[in-house]
Amino acid sequence: MSMNHIGRFASFVGMGLAIATVSGVTLALIAEKAVSPTLRTQALCTAGLIEFASTECASEQLAKLREEADRELQAAHEARELAEHALVGRMVFEEGPTVAGLTIIVGTTYLDHTARSGFVRAICWAIQDKGGLDPRVTLAQMAPDGAPMPVDIDAFERSSLGVDLQDVDAARAACPWPRAS
Repeated sequence: MSMNHIGRFASFVGMGLAIATVSGVTLALIAEKAVSPTLRTQALCTAGLIEFASTECASEQLAKLREEADRELQAAHEARELAEHALVGRMVFEEGPTVAGLTIIVGTTYLDHTARSGFVRAICWAIQDKGGLDPRVTLAQMAPDGAPMPVDIDAFERSSLGVDLQDVDAARAACPWPRAS
């Protein structure tokens, strides 16, 4: 390709870009005149271009944000109340069987401990009665979803109670968990 061809090619590209720019501006001006201001404002609002839309759009968007923030705040208040009730709630205890010389006890916290409703959480312990100094280990916990989760018991804890892994498994199986309420 000679320099003459390159120059001619560059001028065609330049002319094409100029025509495309003028055409785009012309179409934008025609579209602005053809589209009603209300439809234009609605389109800008829907597209999230609030700064170019009407004050009505900005007010609507602000109201939506305020409603969402209010819902989040209400959910946070409810979660805080649930946590506060759990902290001040009293545990209701239920004794299970004796397994390998250990008494199995479950303590359950409810939002309303007298009616035993509003389950919050439960903890299962194995306690060895030694006449005053009663060693105990936490066997498992139950969260509000109702699934017991075992707690690891190390060799030191097992030896202090005089039990082995099979005894621990049997004790966990004997936990008198609360029924769903």
